[in-house]
This record gives sequence, structure tokens and C-alpha cells, in this order.
Amino acid sequence: MTKAEFVESLANTLNQTKSESERVLEAVVDVLKQALQRGEKIDLRGLGVFKVRETKLAKHAIRVLVKPCRFQQRRPRSLSLERNSPLF
Repeated sequence: MTKAEFVESLANTLNQTKSESERVLEAVVDVLKQALQRGEKIDLRGLGVFKVRETKLAKHAIRVLVKPCRFQQRRPRSLSLERNSPLF
């Protein structure tokens, strides 16, 4: 289901216009994003659990980032080997 299809279904269910339903959807997504950025875990029974997980870059990605191209100067780069990934 695409976002447009979801908005249309939401509009039909709530007897609202598509623009009102899209604003509702955007508000829900914004609240989810803000909670995840604060590091909170979101548990929506019947839908799923949303949380941010700290992951390490794959070895191949590290090798590609660290190994300089022959056209680049050989200088050390500061790399963060960790990143935050949303998990659903």
C-alpha cells in the first residue's frame, strides 16, 4: 500500500477529506520520528515495535571508506564505525 492509498483509505474510514487525512498521517509520523530521535521505544500493539538500534558498519563498507582512491591523497580519515538504524 502506498502513502496515497493509505491516505485515501484513512479518509474513507474517518469520513474526512484526503488533505485532512494526510495531515493526520504526517502528525503521527512526526510524533514517531521525534520519539525515536529521543531514543524511546514505541510499542503499538497489533502493529509492531519501533526502536533505534546502534549498528556497526559492514566490513566491506569500512574497507571501501578507508581505502583511498589512487587519485586521492593518502591521509587518515575520521570515520564513525557506528550508526543508528531504525528497527521495526
